[in-house]
Amino acid sequence: MGEAAQKFLNEDSGSSPRLIDVNVFRAGGALMLRQVLVQFIGAVTGIILARTLSPEQFGYYAIFTFAYFALLAPGDLGLGASLVRQKSEPAVKQCRQVFTVRQLMDCLLLFVVWIAAPFIASVYEMGNDGVAAVRLMTFAALLHSFQIIPLVLMERSMRFTSIAVVEVVQAFVFAGSVVYLSSAGWGLLSFPIAWVLFSICGALLANLMHPWSFGWKINMRFVRARLPFSLPYQAASAASLGKDAVTPVLVGIVLGAAGVGYINWAQMLAMIVGLAVTVLHRVCFAAFARIRSDRAKLGEMIQTSLRLAHMFVALPSILILIYAVPITEIVFGAKWLAALPIFYALWPANLIVPTLQPVLAALNALGKSGKVLWFSLGFTAAFWLAAAILVNVVGVAGYAPAFLLYHVFSLYFIRTLKQFDVSFSVSRAAIPVWLLAAAAALGGSVAAQLSSLSGLVEFMLAGVVSLCIYAVLVRYVLFDRSR
Repeated sequence: MGEAAQKFLNEDSGSSPRLIDVNVFRAGGALMLRQVLVQFIGAVTGIILARTLSPEQFGYYAIFTFAYFALLAPGDLGLGASLVRQKSEPAVKQCRQVFTVRQLMDCLLLFVVWIAAPFIASVYEMGNDGVAAVRLMTFAALLHSFQIIPLVLMERSMRFTSIAVVEVVQAFVFAGSVVYLSSAGWGLLSFPIAWVLFSICGALLANLMHPWSFGWKINMRFVRARLPFSLPYQAASAASLGKDAVTPVLVGIVLGAAGVGYINWAQMLAMIVGLAVTVLHRVCFAAFARIRSDRAKLGEMIQTSLRLAHMFVALPSILILIYAVPITEIVFGAKWLAALPIFYALWPANLIVPTLQPVLAALNALGKSGKVLWFSLGFTAAFWLAAAILVNVVGVAGYAPAFLLYHVFSLYFIRTLKQFDVSFSVSRAAIPVWLLAAAAALGGSVAAQLSSLSGLVEFMLAGVVSLCIYAVLVRYVLFDRSR
């Protein structure tokens, strides 16, 4: 490792811990509000599409959604994250170098996918529009690159409210576009066109929120100095995406688009709340990086982040589990009842997912992106192997055990983080929260059943009563106990 790279990896910030706490609170609040809004928009979009599309068409929706984020995976080779982490303010030339690398990667992908489009369309039996739809997706990824630098600069300064505005508006644009286009008979082209509009909207808004001196520049010395941190960081994100590839790639090839549709629907319902906390990685990484030299303070912030993540996930996840049948029948339609066994098998991952984001953010903030990468690759490989065997043997029902295995293996990241003198307890953060959430959900469901209501109205009443009980329990049991 070169001297410049070592200096970058070891530099610490002298930011005031008190100021960081205030900024983290504000940033976390903005991001969680953003995530609630985006998840709500996504949920409504999923409900509309699930009701109007066949399982096969819903499967194509999932495939193109994965394809968009897969095309973004190489990104800027993690150089943008290195700008967030560095001590000094990024210079214009540094921003231009990161932007140039990102554009070069996107152009390379565009060339490869353009050539491979006929083969990809034939594998998934997409028909006449398939080739054009696959090629259009690459332009969506290229357009996305124009928002990368403004978002990096806003993330560095912890302007997550501005980032939230950009991403919420993008979610509205995509939702409106994909619902309109699919209902208007655009077929497969509905999905890539919606992603193109999503990228254009993000690029325009991000540059309005945080203008920068746009331009191209390449300096291999700058790139080489950053790669020891940035490349493993980006590769770890890509490895995580490799886990998500099991459904659209493996299941899509083995069982077809309908199999993808059933699994995607079950995972959407089971993990809709758990996946919402993945946004915590962004604010935690930016905050943890500024106090990484103070291990005691870092441990305290990790403990707080873990508690907040589980508090957000626990109650709604339990309520969805209790009322899965009426939610499916009334909201999505009876055609999805066949996928409920997959939903029940996937649900336990909610107990693990809230732990992973703060832990991974802390490892990356400490400069241990290489360890995150290698473990992620190993866990992803195990997931693929288990899924390949189980899906071929038992069909769609084989996906859930492999999915849970991946998350159980991922708990090893906790042990890895503690090796770096960081003290925190997942059990103390999570177990009391889930017990209180279970008690609140039980009280709410009993109250709803006594009301003689049924269906979705019963679920809504149970949710309101449970939330009130949960708020009281958290306030007078959890926080009093934590003092």
